[in-house]
Amino acid sequence: MPTIDEVEQLPEYYRVTVNGEYLDQYGHMNVRWYSELWGWAAYAMMSELGFGKGYMEERNYGTWVLRQVVDYLAEVHEGDTLSMRARILGRKDKLLHNKYWMVNETKRKIAATSEVLVGHADLEARRLIAFPEDVANNLDAKIFESDTVGWDPDISGAIRL
Repeated sequence: MPTIDEVEQLPEYYRVTVNGEYLDQYGHMNVRWYSELWGWAAYAMMSELGFGKGYMEERNYGTWVLRQVVDYLAEVHEGDTLSMRARILGRKDKLLHNKYWMVNETKRKIAATSEVLVGHADLEARRLIAFPEDVANNLDAKIFESDTVGWDPDISGAIRL
């Protein structure tokens, strides 16, 4: 597991302070919010890489999460400020392997991680297709950038490209 200082080398794609609406009957953040927050982070990262709303509208392509492995590592409470950090671990013609870290900035802990397998989809044909060359080049540049942080991410082994 990387340290919090290592994870904070990664770009921040979303930040939020947890309010009472996020809590469950146990007084910590309800599990549904983890996916919601990672979803906003993923949308921001993918938009940065050219997969935003315009990509979908102009090309009729998008991305689908095919598999997700979540680790809940520390409780999140009302008033905690969270940042979502992300890294692309690798890709193939139609697939991406991403990892997201939810950092509890208030408590200086990694609260949770989400490792995902993402497929590139033709939204009309409803099937996976290869990334266009321009997008593949953006992804390769981001993977190279992510690999320069000097530490290896912990991976579950449940996702293979």
